[in-house]
Amino acid sequence: MSEHSVAEAEKNLSDLVDRSLSGETVILTRKGTPLVELRPLASAKPRRVIRAADVDRLYASLPKLSYKGTVDCTALIREMRDEGF
Repeated sequence: MSEHSVAEAEKNLSDLVDRSLSGETVILTRKGTPLVELRPLASAKPRRVIRAADVDRLYASLPKLSYKGTVDCTALIREMRDEGF
């Protein structure tokens, strides 16, 4: 759970909404008093958050891919898919 002032929420609303969609309880406060809880609608699908570890894993595996010279993007994507990305 995290608490943020309304002023902070105005600057970072998109980030706070993403955090709420990923399951974090987000409370908005004014002068330290909790006012609003951000939470997803029941019909909203959670967004997958790409973490630094995911990007590191992708870069670490790139040398393993078998492209040489000209890259066939379709084949490269298929190979990445088959490798578990």
